[in-house]
Amino acid sequence: MPPIRILQLEDDAFDAELVTSLLEKDGIEFDAVLVDTREDFVAAIEGEAFDLILADYSLPAFDGLAALDIVNKRLPDVPFILVSGTLGEEVAIESLKAGATDYVLKHNLSRLAPSVRRSLREAEVLAEGRKTVAELRMSEERYRSLFDDAMDMIHIVDSEGRIIDANPAELERLGYTRDELMGRPLLEIIHPDERETTRSNMKEAFEGEAIQMYETALVTRDGTMVEVEVSVSPQYEDDRAVCVRAILRDITERRALEQQLAQAQKLEALGQLAGGIAHDFNNLLMSISGSAELLGFRFSENGAETQELVTIRETVERGAGLTRRLLAIARQQVLKIEVLDLSAVVEDELKILRWLIPESIEIDLRLAEGLPVVGADSGQLGQVLMNLMVNARDAMPDGGAITVTTRGAVVDDDTTLNRPGVRAGAYVCLSVNDTGVGMDAETLTHIFEPFFTTKVESEGTGMGLPTVYGIVRQHEGFIEVESAPGEGTRFEVFLPVATGPADKKSSSGEHDALSGDEKVLVVEDEAAVRAAVAGMLEALGYTVVEAADGEEALELLEGGTAIDLVVSDVVMPKMGGRELLEGARKLTPQVPFLFSSGYTNEKLRDLLETEEQTSFIAKPYTMERLSRAVRQALGGRG
Repeated sequence: MPPIRILQLEDDAFDAELVTSLLEKDGIEFDAVLVDTREDFVAAIEGEAFDLILADYSLPAFDGLAALDIVNKRLPDVPFILVSGTLGEEVAIESLKAGATDYVLKHNLSRLAPSVRRSLREAEVLAEGRKTVAELRMSEERYRSLFDDAMDMIHIVDSEGRIIDANPAELERLGYTRDELMGRPLLEIIHPDERETTRSNMKEAFEGEAIQMYETALVTRDGTMVEVEVSVSPQYEDDRAVCVRAILRDITERRALEQQLAQAQKLEALGQLAGGIAHDFNNLLMSISGSAELLGFRFSENGAETQELVTIRETVERGAGLTRRLLAIARQQVLKIEVLDLSAVVEDELKILRWLIPESIEIDLRLAEGLPVVGADSGQLGQVLMNLMVNARDAMPDGGAITVTTRGAVVDDDTTLNRPGVRAGAYVCLSVNDTGVGMDAETLTHIFEPFFTTKVESEGTGMGLPTVYGIVRQHEGFIEVESAPGEGTRFEVFLPVATGPADKKSSSGEHDALSGDEKVLVVEDEAAVRAAVAGMLEALGYTVVEAADGEEALELLEGGTAIDLVVSDVVMPKMGGRELLEGARKLTPQVPFLFSSGYTNEKLRDLLETEEQTSFIAKPYTMERLSRAVRQALGGRG
């Protein structure tokens, strides 16, 4: 848009500067002349040419409507916008009828630049065809244009509570034709829970009260609820309110985003709690597990192992499983990322999961071939599928059908607008669709909240779907749900496409402990855990040096102790794992580090991705897992 000339009628210098700065910020190029009296205003329009007039409504000895009258007589083709903090709805409408192009309230100046652009465009069109049109008719046409082109919904209601006009935005959003909506009682399109409030507000409006920004809900032609913010104002004729105008802004999507934000905040709070619990709890499990491993190792030399040791191992694994579920919800689970064919993973998992589904439920597989690969933890994907299948099963106590589908999908920029944290791009989608009882809208808003469940206490903990949500988000994907009472439920999990061929599984020697004879420095602040880890390493043939924290470990290295590998906890008092790594690199640049923790976070993941010769093992772990992690960290020697 070429530079424009603006005449600004304003007696407040701060407001004048605010208006011009907003126009400059929006990229409108202009030259402005500022006046604050009738004499200067008249002199300006008589002496110079202007493309636009911005006028305050109330000045000490002059007002916007008087200025508008002057402009109508002398410059009828120049757009005139009232910018005021005191402009009421009644005066605003009168100004539009009198010839004003638009009005902008000072507390909502975000409308100013769009109003200026639209006004200038309208002026260009109107200048060609206005010569033979009466001023009143043009004012009415402008008002109608604003009415019809408004993105917000607008309707007008008569004194009997019937709709006598509605703009295209409202007709489209509610799904009615003009003939269907005209003459219909207003309360018929208001949600039943909101009708009493609407009735009260309409009564006040007909008594002369303008009601600003209250929330209510409409019902579309097909029964869908639309949440809206409403401003209501009376429309006068001969000093009597003959109808009421309502401007309604659709806030349904905003409410959905607010709910998503609340969900994210709940998960974040749980994540902080889970991280602290996991660190301490997994250290306890590590101490118990390590001691049981050493006892088992010693018993195995005599060819016997007690049932008590077996029970200890099983109990530790159950405890570790509970912690893993908390960490999955919090997105701090330790993931083993592989490049996978999602269809192949689903097919393999269902071979195991079928026994969970009774014969009264049919499973229909529709797995696409040749899909792009995804980067994911196959075990966690199995957890996702199992939770979704169990939920589907429980929704069909009398039998039904579960359809499991995989397909490719593309998410564009427009789609991501209503999905915070979701990136545009190529995805692979896993869909689990059941024919069960379904869920109502209220239940859908809570299904990913930890511990929320619609099942009886003995049948559900409320952890399944939050776990699914956490796993999917940690994989940088997202999940969508569609459901209605009596119409079943469909969950769709979207995982981003990865590059490279799918990894091949290898099962040779997976459960054999690997020994070695290198010298290992174990750094762990929990004495019981340190003793258990040292004992397992010694049982595997390693020479072990122990340190209670990072400072003690650095002192050993500074004293010349030769070390082949450092096995270190991440979170320790005095000096943590990262600081230890930085100090050790200055003394022995090539020494590899094997970090150990009960959970991961962004700092640890960044450390493992950016530092060479670093690896990770999640607590609690078995002697076999430790032996393999140590050999891998040492480069596979021996």
